[in-house]
Amino acid sequence: MRRFAIRLAIALAALLVASQFLLPPYLEHRVASSLTQHGGTASVDLAAIPAVRLLFAHGRKLHMTGDRLSVDLQGQRDVFKRLDNFSDVRIDISQSRAGPFSVGRVLVTKAGNHSYAVAIAGDATAGDVARYAGTRLGGASVKPWPGWPRPRLVVSASASRSTRGWTWPRERGPRRRGTSKARSPGCLPVL
Repeated sequence: MRRFAIRLAIALAALLVASQFLLPPYLEHRVASSLTQHGGTASVDLAAIPAVRLLFAHGRKLHMTGDRLSVDLQGQRDVFKRLDNFSDVRIDISQSRAGPFSVGRVLVTKAGNHSYAVAIAGDATAGDVARYAGTRLGGASVKPWPGWPRPRLVVSASASRSTRGWTWPRERGPRRRGTSKARSPGCLPVL
């Protein structure tokens, strides 16, 4: 019985060591593949001790970089709740599309418990936004009038989301949380 216990312990230890080296690269490849299924390039770096935690979307580190990605905004739920399971988060996406928006750059870094620093710069034409909303809400097709200029909607925001609500940089928005003052243009709650 004692030999069996020793052999079982050795086998479990070997399995744990092997998973520490094999599991993170495999899951990094799966996440990068799901990000690039519509084109672009992505690099993902995951770390957890023990690595088995990654199977349950928990870990120590999640770093992602991407370029020329195309992401559908439909079905994106509880993104920050999933990121809360990692203690070190850094996401850097550039020159990509998210629904109707051309995204120049998205930076997300974890600032603390349930708190993130988010910076987004992007733009979209009003027609693209209306067409996107029409197909999602009513199935309508919106086309610009011939000869009319195509207005552009520009989105540029920087904010931090915490469990207490949105906080805005002092020079761009309300100084206290929960105030009813209007936010200045260019400072929008994005997430």
